[in-house]
Amino acid sequence: LLERTESLGMTALVEVHTEEEADRALQAGASLIGVNARNLKTPEVDRDCFARIAPGLPSKVIKIAESGVRGTADLLAYAGAGADG
Repeated sequence: LLERTESLGMTALVEVHTEEEADRALQAGASLIGVNARNLKTPEVDRDCFARIAPGLPSKVIKIAESGVRGTADLLAYAGAGADG
């Protein structure tokens, strides 16, 4: 899917929730990775999820923090943990 997306002139946002998913995304060649703090199997939000996964992502990868933003403090925490958006 990544190859097809790029062949159409787009960049795929690959969403992950675990370190294992992040590793798979990197192996597939993802350059834009969204770390979703919401567990899609439950309604729970783990705001520390991004801080655990982001350090394992190369600096060349654009890192997006998804879910769990309640206000300015959460935005600043995500930015401090390395979120690009």
